[in-house]
Order: sequence, then structure tokens, then C-alpha cells
Amino acid sequence: MPRQIRDLSGEQFGRLTVISRAYYIDTEDYCKRKPKKTKYSRPIWLCVCECGKEVEKSSAQLEGNRCRSCGCLAEEHLADMSKQRELKTIHPGDKYNKLTVLHRLPNKDSHGMWMCRCECGNLKAVRSHSITSGAVKSCGCLRVEHFKKIQQNYNNLSKEEKARCRDDKRKRRQKEEERRAAEKQSELGHAI
Repeated sequence: MPRQIRDLSGEQFGRLTVISRAYYIDTEDYCKRKPKKTKYSRPIWLCVCECGKEVEKSSAQLEGNRCRSCGCLAEEHLADMSKQRELKTIHPGDKYNKLTVLHRLPNKDSHGMWMCRCECGNLKAVRSHSITSGAVKSCGCLRVEHFKKIQQNYNNLSKEEKARCRDDKRKRRQKEEERRAAEKQSELGHAI
């Protein structure tokens, strides 16, 4: 007994709405229609995309979520990607966080490099991706400011709180030393 085919007419898959089964039409007798199938005997469906284009897709493509549009979705994605690339282009004078881009430097290890001036006055060579992604925000002065704040917070602690911080730090250091000693011992054991 042949396998029952689930009727997908009217269902929506991404941007595609299934209209009906796709058929071969006999050129000699237009009344005879033969349903289209893939080489694995899966039915092929006539679909209309939200953009208005008609396409034929198999049940496996539709139900497996491998096809969500007629191809317009991929085109839109590529257009969005090119717009993002345009937005990420760097020009001299652009400001990113505390860095102001001055000029382009020769590539280093196939990475684009830019000379930037920080608000504090220091110069720093930075990779293009690090600038646009926000990975580098300053010449390093932000880190110094951060540690100064931590030090101020530590100075504002009471004697008991400072003692507890020192004890915690000592315990962390001891654990780290024990872990390193154990790693060294296991390396020596494997070498023998």
C-alpha cells in the first residue's frame, strides 16, 4: 500500500506559503496531470513567497526547515552584510570610545592596522577589527583608571575587611601553587 502523503496546501514555511502539489502537464492531453516527485519519491509543492515569486519545493525542504524563501531572504541577508561592512569602514578622524583614528598603517600579519590617539594623549597602533568591535577602547589608560578605583575601594575598607581580603588572596595563591606543583609532578611521572 502506498505511503500516505500529508497535504501541505495552505501551510506556511518561513516566507513560503504552499499553494498545491506541482504537476507535470501532458503536452498532448492537457487533462492528464502527473504529480511531480523528487528522485526519492517525495512530493513537490508549488509555493508562493511573500515577495510574490512562485517556486517549487519538496516536502523534505519545507518540513526540514531547509528552505524558508524563494531566495530573496539570502539576497536580503547579503545586502545587510554589505551595509554592515560599509558601517564598519574606518576613516581618519573617526572616534571610537577614547581613541581617535589618525591614519592607516601597513598591514601586520594580514590585519589592517590604524594609528590612534587616546584622549590622554598617547599614541597606539590598533587592528581594524579591534577598533570596530570595541575590543580596544583606549591606549591602556582605562585599565589604569579601573585599578585605581579598585585600590580606592580597598583603601576605604576597615582593618577587618582588609585582613579578610589578604587571607583570601593568600589562600588563592596557595591553591594555585599546589595546582602547579601537582601538574609538575604529573608531568615528571609521565616523562619517566
